[in-house]
Amino acid sequence: MEAVLFSGIVAEMGDERFNPDRVRVTKAGYLAKRYMGMEVLGEYARMEAGTSIRYKGPEKIAIKNNYIEAVETTHFKRGEKFQDVETYLERYGYMAALEWLAQFRFTKNKELELLATVDYTALDLMRQGKDVTVEGIMAYLEKDKKWSKKLEKKADVFNEEGIRKALKKLSVLFTETYNRVPK
Repeated sequence: MEAVLFSGIVAEMGDERFNPDRVRVTKAGYLAKRYMGMEVLGEYARMEAGTSIRYKGPEKIAIKNNYIEAVETTHFKRGEKFQDVETYLERYGYMAALEWLAQFRFTKNKELELLATVDYTALDLMRQGKDVTVEGIMAYLEKDKKWSKKLEKKADVFNEEGIRKALKKLSVLFTETYNRVPK
């Protein structure tokens, strides 16, 4: 199932002129799973580059089955047998999520990373019974050894204004989750 979703995201986020990279597919996969109401806190790990699936199994399976092809080492395009995936996309209920993901097609990777990271952090804060605020998210990121590096390396995105904008966007994307978050 994961290889099917990974392949579907490659197809949705790319075309003959653009091959999405692993970062883009992973962040889009996170957002797609959130859209589908799936649990993400246990499946995704906190990595310096943002939320990342704990293993590369889906990617390897999709390549092995020729659903996708690796271009260079980190980019992907549809494979010879992508049409085999199309049946499964419908069967597993992924089509609506892929259509929803289309809104992010031209979103920069760093913005996808910001959305996924802020959302993951907000979910974890909620799980802990803490308020979701810009300050709380900044504190969470600062305390985490892997994610604190983001605040330095990607300060153009991971700053108070970026997090504020991400929370606003997330409150529109995932209304049920964010309806109790102070504006």
